Amino acid sequence: MKRVLLATAFTIVLFSCQKSKDDKPQPAQKDYEGKYKITKLVFQSTGNPDQDLLASLPDCTQDDLLVLAADSVFKTEDAGVACGDSPTDPTVWFVKENKITIDGVQSSIVSFNNHTLVLSTPMELLGVKGNILETLERQ
Repeated sequence: MKRVLLATAFTIVLFSCQKSKDDKPQPAQKDYEGKYKITKLVFQSTGNPDQDLLASLPDCTQDDLLVLAADSVFKTEDAGVACGDSPTDPTVWFVKENKITIDGVQSSIVSFNNHTLVLSTPMELLGVKGNILETLERQ
């Protein structure tokens, strides 16, 4: 009887410790590498309606691509209308757990499916604390 009980307990413990098949490993930094276009840029704050910030950007900025390159290099590329001289100095980016840091600014990675990257960045806009929700589409 003790052996049956011990075998049953061992089986339960063995199978209850298995990882769920739904557990996905965190994407590696190289998985984020690529060129992205901002498709949504919204300021969200408690008690206030969402503010569309993308519409307020100049046309020459709206078509720019954000490049998350290998070796942690971040830069922007004009993809149409130029605003003038584009910044020539690239900066750095890196991913750690569910956070991405670009030029010293840390954002939470809300979601990523190898095509769409959604970021949330705490920000104060005109004295109101909130978050910038940014949707980037891989090009």
